[in-house]
Amino acid sequence: MLMIIQLILGLGLLVFLHELGHFLAARIFGMRVEKFVIFMDIFDFKLFKFTKGDTEYSIGWLPIGGYVKIAGMIDESLDKDQMKEEPKPDEFRSFAAWKRIIVLLGGVIVNLIVGLIIFTCVLYFGEKEYVPATEVTEGMYVYEEGEAFGLETGDKITHINGNEVVRIQDSFNKNIFAETVLTIDRDGKEVEVVIPPTYKNRDILLYSQSNFEALVDQVVDTSAADKGGMLAGDKITAINEYPVAVFGDVKNIVFNLTDADTLNIEVMRNGQINDLTCITDSTRALGFIVLNPVKPTEPYGVGSSIAYGYKESIDMLNVNIAGLAALFTGKLDFRKSVTGPIGIAKIYGSKFDAMRFWKITALISLILAITNLIPIPALDGGQIVIIMAETIIGRELSYRVKMIVQIVGIVLVLGLMLFTVVNDIINF
Repeated sequence: MLMIIQLILGLGLLVFLHELGHFLAARIFGMRVEKFVIFMDIFDFKLFKFTKGDTEYSIGWLPIGGYVKIAGMIDESLDKDQMKEEPKPDEFRSFAAWKRIIVLLGGVIVNLIVGLIIFTCVLYFGEKEYVPATEVTEGMYVYEEGEAFGLETGDKITHINGNEVVRIQDSFNKNIFAETVLTIDRDGKEVEVVIPPTYKNRDILLYSQSNFEALVDQVVDTSAADKGGMLAGDKITAINEYPVAVFGDVKNIVFNLTDADTLNIEVMRNGQINDLTCITDSTRALGFIVLNPVKPTEPYGVGSSIAYGYKESIDMLNVNIAGLAALFTGKLDFRKSVTGPIGIAKIYGSKFDAMRFWKITALISLILAITNLIPIPALDGGQIVIIMAETIIGRELSYRVKMIVQIVGIVLVLGLMLFTVVNDIINF
């Protein structure tokens, strides 16, 4: 239930702000706005509505999408009668092309700004501080997949694609769909490692900040580690006779022992070696938390929060644009890469964590901005393409042509939504 509540709250807020962008832009130019609808009012059924001035404000029953009905514009309402009449001065079609395009971009612009603001606030009010990359003197732990590209445990990443790594989290490139050039400090020597784009096995980790001893801090009750006799304070020294020097070795060993559900774990306890037997399941989760080394931190100021909030936004935009390009060029499996409301609800999770909620909401806001620019007629991008086409040919397309194009676009969007819901159910 909490997943659904978070989904409705997150999407409801973003849909409201997106449509508010269209609404405000239209009002600034003097266009008449007939309806402001949050969530879809299919079959004209509304949970709540009121009228103020020329505009009816309402909440639909289906918690997906929303729309602003601007007079003289073919939209989700498919108002044929209005389009057959001569355009009035306050109708959408009576205004210059550049003004109409700005109105259509209003929602996208608001989504971009909202994403930036949320990321900035999460840093300033939530995270509050960061660990400078220079404080990670032990360097990164490199897994087998990273070693294949030429990385080595102990490497300190100083630049990614020429950009200096200031915070430790900046050491991890988010755009896996593009080639990445890592500049590394390896024992005082500068080395460059090129990571090619990857479209499969995207969850594989090349390296992590786990190049420190595997000293157990907490053991989860009833977990495999707990049942096997592991205690807080234990230092893991070997798993199935493979030596463990640092915490990264634990994951490297456990997830590469594909046929071993029974793990023989050697730990150092009070100066003595103890042998434990832990039985895991398919998840390979042992159920313990290691003691992370304490590192000096730097506080986020207002300026740095805005700068890094902007960086987070740009990084997310680049990843999603590259991901969409990979999707439409067939480099990504469409069924595995597209998610719908059920999948988004699962991402929010069954427990409420404020920072997680706002980070996911910020990400979805940026995704909404990008997807709305896809040139499908029912989306803002498709409407912009039609206006640009009319400007080029020097005349307005007939309302019949626009209506057919809009219906095709709506069918495509509804078809995609149905596909994502069914796909979510199959993969639930």
